Amino acid sequence: MVQYMYDTIYVLYLQKNKEMSESELQVGKPVSGVEFVGREKDIEQIINLLKSGQSVVLLAPRRFGKTSLILKVLEHLNENNFDTAYVDIFTTPDLKRFSETFTSKIFENRKLGKIIRTAKKNIGELIRNVEFKSSIEDFEIVLKFGQADISHWELTEESIEFAEIFAKKYNRKLIVGLDEFGDIEKLGGKELSKLLRAKMQTQKNVTYIYSGSYESVMNQMFTTSKSPFYRFARIITLGYINKDAFEKLYEQKLERASLQANPKLIKRILDFTQGHPYYSSLFLQQWLLTGKGLDTSHEIAFIQLLDAILDIENAYLEKLWEDVSTSYEQRSLLIALTESRKPYTTLDIRRINVSRTISVLKNKGIVHKRKEGYCFTDPIFETWMRREVLKEDF
Repeated sequence: MVQYMYDTIYVLYLQKNKEMSESELQVGKPVSGVEFVGREKDIEQIINLLKSGQSVVLLAPRRFGKTSLILKVLEHLNENNFDTAYVDIFTTPDLKRFSETFTSKIFENRKLGKIIRTAKKNIGELIRNVEFKSSIEDFEIVLKFGQADISHWELTEESIEFAEIFAKKYNRKLIVGLDEFGDIEKLGGKELSKLLRAKMQTQKNVTYIYSGSYESVMNQMFTTSKSPFYRFARIITLGYINKDAFEKLYEQKLERASLQANPKLIKRILDFTQGHPYYSSLFLQQWLLTGKGLDTSHEIAFIQLLDAILDIENAYLEKLWEDVSTSYEQRSLLIALTESRKPYTTLDIRRINVSRTISVLKNKGIVHKRKEGYCFTDPIFETWMRREVLKEDF
């Protein structure tokens, strides 16, 4: 019922605001253009590192805009005489698809990209395309994709080597983005990590930008001395976005929608989200969808928006709580954190190892440390906890 009402409001809003495209209201997908705000310093640092040949790792919880940032960086580099490729490991089901996608994305830097996109086939099938085959005569290595008896491991090895060959041929540095790299071992275990590191570390014309949401996995991959990728890349941890950047975006979007940009309501929202990328955008989206239906009181209007977002996010939050509450220690610590934000003084340390539990939750991206102590990374999850677990009234 809630989703039906939400969709109905959405349709009505689009009808009333035809000058705004549907893409301007999307939340949860990679953002670009004027909607990409507040990461200027991160972009500058990452680009300078990549240009110097230093690979980079982006660490952040889900919904912190890692994919948007990678795509923005690659777009900038592509406009400045670098070849680029982007592969999402999360959506890659197996090793064969990884090697095909990796190679195809590199090819898209040249006229071959048009052939690949038009054909809508994997690179193995494209080998039988006469136009494509004649275009890659200088890349005999890729013809192996057309062989039925070649192993997926060999294809992967050849694909990674191909990146350096391609960069050398066209005398242009190649930057490859590997999103959700923490999932790479699902494709081939630790042996795959060893293979990738062995090939990537010898490349002089290819640089990588990795990202990952599971901080414990990513940290282990890049900071543990026994890991294949130990000290291979510079680690950059993404934080919240400056609230001033979101304030300007709110004012711009509301003005375009002919809605009053209530400064008190904007401040109330951004003080609550602390500049959390996903939720700051979601509040704005909901404000645009609700339009003039918001109360004139900024506090009541905030509650209206918060209630709607809690309904929208409820299934996700229930699943998150279900996952962490199976552990007595994690459940107890999150409840204590919700109640007082002082778990060390409120929990029985004889029954719960507070430091270890905080470390686990921190590695999952659920909590983080600030000056005042440990806090929820997700402000909506904390509010949901107060309502659904502690049964507090708002």
